[in-house]
Amino acid sequence: MITDYKILQRIGDGAMGAVYLARHSKSDRVVALKVIRGLPAEYRTRAAFECAVELMSSLDHPNIVPVYDRSGPKDNQLWLAMRDIAGGDLSGLLGAAPGGLEPDRVTRLINGAAAALQYAHSQGVLHGDVKPASVLVESDDDGERAVLTDFGISRSLAGSGLVSDTATRFAYTAPEFFTGAHEIDHRADVYALGCTAFELLTGHLPYRFGGQIVFYAHMYYPPPSPRVWRPDLPVELDAVIAKAMAKDPADRYRTCTEFAAEFGGALTTGTFVPRDAAADVTTPGEPNDDEIWYPPAESDDFAATLLDFGLTLKERGAFDEAEGCIRRAVEEGSVEAIYSLARLLIEQGGFAEAEGWYRYAADNGHAGGLLGLGNLKKQRGELAEAEQYYRRGADNNDVAAMTNLAVLLSERGELTDAETWFRRAAEGGSVDGMAGLGWVLDGRGELDEAEMWYSRAAEHDQPQAIHNLVILRRHRRELDEESAGPEDNPGPDPDPDPDPDPDPDPEDPDALVAHGDHLKLRGDAVAAESCYRRAAGAENSAGMFNLGVLLQTRGDEAQAEVWFRAAADKNHALAMHRVGYLLRRRGELEEAEFWYRRAMDHGNDAAVVGLTVLLEQRRRLSAADFRRDAATSDAPRATHLTNLHTLG
Repeated sequence: MITDYKILQRIGDGAMGAVYLARHSKSDRVVALKVIRGLPAEYRTRAAFECAVELMSSLDHPNIVPVYDRSGPKDNQLWLAMRDIAGGDLSGLLGAAPGGLEPDRVTRLINGAAAALQYAHSQGVLHGDVKPASVLVESDDDGERAVLTDFGISRSLAGSGLVSDTATRFAYTAPEFFTGAHEIDHRADVYALGCTAFELLTGHLPYRFGGQIVFYAHMYYPPPSPRVWRPDLPVELDAVIAKAMAKDPADRYRTCTEFAAEFGGALTTGTFVPRDAAADVTTPGEPNDDEIWYPPAESDDFAATLLDFGLTLKERGAFDEAEGCIRRAVEEGSVEAIYSLARLLIEQGGFAEAEGWYRYAADNGHAGGLLGLGNLKKQRGELAEAEQYYRRGADNNDVAAMTNLAVLLSERGELTDAETWFRRAAEGGSVDGMAGLGWVLDGRGELDEAEMWYSRAAEHDQPQAIHNLVILRRHRRELDEESAGPEDNPGPDPDPDPDPDPDPDPEDPDALVAHGDHLKLRGDAVAAESCYRRAAGAENSAGMFNLGVLLQTRGDEAQAEVWFRAAADKNHALAMHRVGYLLRRRGELEEAEFWYRRAMDHGNDAAVVGLTVLLEQRRRLSAADFRRDAATSDAPRATHLTNLHTLG
């Protein structure tokens, strides 16, 4: 399976993969061979893994397991060979002692782990995944010794899909990993070591939730007392655990050895409480009124809390964990969560399941379900069905559906109906509806009312309204100047404007773009094109992009693509999206994916939809290729399955 190694036996399994006892064919050395499960890693995952193993290999400490060998560039799987520690890990010890280990034994083990972490931190290395399974136990002449492993390995694989069991992975993780409120440094390992010490003493995790709810607990719930599970432990231990697991890193122990010293001191000299005198200690599931340790699952706002937390995780890019939280909110009966789940699934390419959830939300009276179905149909080009769903949502007074219906109608040139729905949406409080209504009125020349609606939308920071308002007011000043009669202009201004020409400053590309937008809105496409070309010639990315849009509208897609690419090369996110769109329509999916992803990296959220459509298109092409090859080739069926799996 691994070049130069003969597998002797399987000795362990974990979230990352399997561990084997293996012998090197040349050196005859027996090692513990950890093989990361999953498909061959992509370049970034492999590079991160190799960096983590390189750091681990550089550490030389009696409480850190040495690394002998690791996977190379040509290996299909990620692996590393370490010294075999025959005693297993701390999770195995806990399995044999469900009520927790003896305090003296826990103290020795925590001291060893703390010494390893202190040394690693002095070398600038963060572990990032301290937990019982990362601490091996070795017996020597002095008794048991904790030996730490897996420095940075789990973090290097985060987001790759190669690490499973979310609840286990994050049961010991410091809040700053989730919130981003504080810099992640060695104090995150202090937090995880505190969680590990808690579990070694009690046999229980500090926060005993399943699934993704553990995130919420780490972020917001006070550290629990170990005496909940072991009432006979010293009362001083509560303060030690609470400090190690403080939400703010600044409130924790400065080092792991400082925590270990106070932890051992509390267990050695603290005031132990007799078991029969510990009746006032809160038992699991019965929290004190002034200190809620566990989520009130029966409360009315529990589903809303889950949904809010899931959306927070989504914003931070933790999509798998976000999906888990939002699904739990759905299970708790939140119709709003159904709509949010469908949106998340669409962003990840799960169109079929998303459509099912949208329908379910619509059937349960959530207007967002109808809106989502309309958006999904529009993205697929099924405009008649999209209009039906938007109209149903609009009939239920959903202002977002009204706005989207108005946009769809305006794209078809049905401006009278579009105005009706923009107006209803605007009067219902839709900021986009206000901007859209202003646009329709502006195009018809009703400038007073258009300016009023633009202004109302601009007060809510609607970007297109702000842009259009600036153009409209500039145009109105120009009209006022043109219509001024002799009685209004009795003579030359004693301090005339040095540049009375109403044309934009040819040296200001942004002004050229704005003037081009104004001309385009008035229907003078030829003059608008001239402005855009002058701005583009001055290396202005907005001018390049707007010129591309104008050319594409005219049907000249070849020239449009030239300008879109020029703008995209200057990091114009909308241009990147347009390039991806044109390439996808031509079937050039690999380059299209590149541009969609670049657009997303530069903040263009709409590119998510294009990318998911592309991935679905690629999946269908792969399936079609598979069926065709299977029908025409004499190769074994397993070969086709392997190729399809790789493509997927």
